[in-house]
Amino acid sequence: MKLYTMAGMATICLSLAGALLSANATASPDMARQNLIANMGQAGLNTTQMVGAKALPTPIRHLYSLSDSQGKFLSLVNEAGTFFGGSGGYQVIQATGLPRKMTAGEMAALRREMMDNLDIDKMIKVQYGDGGGRKILLFSAIDCPACHSFETITAKIGKLDTTYYVMPGTLQDIAHGGLQKTETVTRIWCAADNGAAWKNFWANKKVPEAGSCDIDPKSAERSYVMLRDILYSVGIKVD
Repeated sequence: MKLYTMAGMATICLSLAGALLSANATASPDMARQNLIANMGQAGLNTTQMVGAKALPTPIRHLYSLSDSQGKFLSLVNEAGTFFGGSGGYQVIQATGLPRKMTAGEMAALRREMMDNLDIDKMIKVQYGDGGGRKILLFSAIDCPACHSFETITAKIGKLDTTYYVMPGTLQDIAHGGLQKTETVTRIWCAADNGAAWKNFWANKKVPEAGSCDIDPKSAERSYVMLRDILYSVGIKVD
């Protein structure tokens, strides 16, 4: 099976695989931070900055984001704490000595496994036909004209037999006046049937009543930006 990443008119196809992200049922963001600190200490590296870091989950299972006490991004890390990095590349922690740069083969494996571990259950699932076994990760913005055209055309196709996993957002971030738009995103995302709410928004511009869920405007924006940046860090550009 292939999973496609789609943003506007850009489409990227990746095979699914698994290798570098472990699947410990008892894992937690802080455990990933502790594992990284332990591994860095064993390798003789300075862990001062990491001790005060805060770890948060990302839209990719078993991958966590570390930030300092001021909220500044430090690194992505797997739950085993065996590698860390971001847009500047990834480093593998060795038993002794300095970390080494992740090889091209390891990067390819990491890229495939990130796609395999997308937390699609927390995205908006929009199914056409029987789903068809074709899964597409769709970055979309509620105020994006191209997205509106895409949704309109898709709704008219008929039996598409495709499932979209939507990472919703807006073209205007909260810091620049986009709070109301992001609240709309949140209300769609939190709807009991968010797939139907997504379709209804594009068809009728109808926004559901505010619901209660674990997504708020800030976390919605954070998830969108974080997933975009994570994919970019492994060579998948989302426009």
